[in-house]
Amino acid sequence: MSKTGYRILVLGFLGRTYDLVHAMQLYVHGMVGLRNWYIKESEELRLAMQPLELIKRVREIQQEAYQEPKTVVQKDIKQTAAVDLSKRLKDLRSANDAASIKALEEWRKRKMERARQRELEKNGTTTSQA
Repeated sequence: MSKTGYRILVLGFLGRTYDLVHAMQLYVHGMVGLRNWYIKESEELRLAMQPLELIKRVREIQQEAYQEPKTVVQKDIKQTAAVDLSKRLKDLRSANDAASIKALEEWRKRKMERARQRELEKNGTTTSQA
């Protein structure tokens, strides 16, 4: 028992009521203060024992997990758009290639026809001169 506890007992035996009440109030107040000190001490110990870096890393991982699907979706959208654009360009090229090949064939035919005409004209003038 503490000194205050003994003092309360002695005052109780002596019958001094005012002093007894005052001593009990001090004793109770001291116990409340001591209890508060124990609570604060245990709270500080609990906080000191927390693995703060581990908690911080777990939070980072959780945030990364929430952010990853968004970037994956964005990559999928970009990739889909790129594939679509690539297909459209290939289709456009093939259409242009077909048109270009057709135009090239027509140009070649006209060129050959002109060359024949010139050849005939040369032969006709050569034949007429002979």
